[in-house]
Amino acid sequence: MNAAESGYRWLGLDTAAQVVAVVRSEIGGGALDDDERADSLELRGDEDYAQAIPRDQVLVDAFQSKFSNDPQAFASTSAAARSPTTSALRTSRGPSAA
Repeated sequence: MNAAESGYRWLGLDTAAQVVAVVRSEIGGGALDDDERADSLELRGDEDYAQAIPRDQVLVDAFQSKFSNDPQAFASTSAAARSPTTSALRTSRGPSAA
């Protein structure tokens, strides 16, 4: 849940991040130990999330905005992708030989 909250904040979706934070806090406070409390938390979390992210397009727009403003954030971080040898092999074999 920490990663979800951080991801929403990184995308500028602070309201969705807050929904995750509240649910995490309630779970930490024992909400899952009681069926009624757990059901209530699930309904409230679903409703609050639907208000924060009413359509999938909100997520698409957030990703596109982040990419436009910080394309390097979407660059590969794997060693193979940065390796000159791997790049040379891809180039010599063509784009479909990766």
